[in-house]
Formats: sequence, structure tokens, C-alpha cells
Amino acid sequence: MEEQTNIGEKIKRIRRENNLSQEDLARSLHTSRQTVSRWETNRSVPDLEMLEKVAFIFEMEVKDLLDVKMVNKNQEKQETLDSYLPLSILMMFSVISVVIPF
Repeated sequence: MEEQTNIGEKIKRIRRENNLSQEDLARSLHTSRQTVSRWETNRSVPDLEMLEKVAFIFEMEVKDLLDVKMVNKNQEKQETLDSYLPLSILMMFSVISVVIPF
């Protein structure tokens, strides 16, 4: 299973991979270095407008900044639904056999 990363950690990693300081990124976003620092230390999160700007600067889509946890949660939901399927089928046949005796 893929290691989960929060948005702050992801912004920090991508910023470093692009050899940008917090100040450089903040200047590009027209915000403060302290704001970028708060994102990277998970004391706050960027709003949608800022996420769009961050994604644009790093030439990626917003969903690529957010997708790690979303993919895992969707997978967990599907696994949960799949685990209930046999029980649902069994209950359906039980109801049918009571309503329509064989």
C-alpha cells in the first residue's frame, strides 16, 4: 500500500524537488513565507484558489496534490462494499424463501 502523505508534506517535497525556497514559492503565490510554512507544518491548509495556483506553478493538477488519501479511502470503501455483497445476497434469498416457499 502506498504511504500516505498529507498536502503540506506534498507541497514541501515538490517545492524542494524544484529547488525553491519557501520565500520563492510564497512570492510566486503572492502570499507570505509564513503562510507556506504553516501549510508545510500542517498548521493550516491552502484554500482551493491557492491549491490551483500551487498546481499551476508545479505544472500539475490539483487532484495530483490531493489524490493520495482520496484513492486509498475509495479503495477502502470498495473493499467494504465487496465484503458485504455475499451477506446481501444471502439475506435476499432468505427473504425470497420466506415470501415464496419452495
